[in-house]
Order: sequence, then structure tokens, then C-alpha cells
Amino acid sequence: GIGYFIESLNDDNLATVKAKKLFKDPKLLGQLAFIKGNFTQLVRVISSLQERLPLTESIGILEMQVNSVLEKNPDFKKIKLYSRILKREALELKDDPQLPFLFSCAPTTSVDCKRVFSKLKSFLSDQRT
Repeated sequence: GIGYFIESLNDDNLATVKAKKLFKDPKLLGQLAFIKGNFTQLVRVISSLQERLPLTESIGILEMQVNSVLEKNPDFKKIKLYSRILKREALELKDDPQLPFLFSCAPTTSVDCKRVFSKLKSFLSDQRT
């Protein structure tokens, strides 16, 4: 495949050297599998949203994608409950009563998440100007 092709290159320029080093990394296959598993659907969703679908279909696609992501986070329901308790919308709490207060200033995104969105923004931007 492509790894064999890169190894066969005799060029010593920086890009070839980096590519050879990258393909020798034992973590590469796992990282590529992660990207394929987590970003393939995102690309499909973005492509479908760019097709100028009716608003109702676009909103449906976005809601489905957001729900899919949130379902993968087992603690999101707890944090959402804490938020509702702090807004006095819900009062039933089975955990320590201090937890809603302790989570009141908790970040809802990670640094890694912000980095991914930043990279996606620059990747998807029109750089032909």
C-alpha cells in the first residue's frame, strides 16, 4: 500500500523523512482507525448540510448528530441534571447534594475538543483567496 510506496522513496527531503518516520509509528493504525470511526460520519453530515436541504431536514440532521455525540458521553446526563437543579427546574438528586454546586463552573468542552474545532475550521476554510 501507501506505506510500501513511501518506504521505497529514496528522496531525503523533509516531507519524505517525516512520512517514513510517521509510517513506522506503531500508534498510526489505531489513530487512523479512530479518525475513520469518529470523523467519517461528521464529513457526511457536513456534506449533506451543504446541499441546501430544507430547513426542517437540516435541523433534523443537526439534532441527530448532536444527540449521537451526547449519547457517547455517559456523564452528560448527570451534568445536565446538575444544571437543571441549579436553575431550580429539577429537585430530585441521588448524588451528594454538593455536586451541583461543585459543577456549577465546570467547563463543558475540553482543550482537545477546542483544538479539533480550530483545526477543522482552518481545514474547511476557503484558502483560495
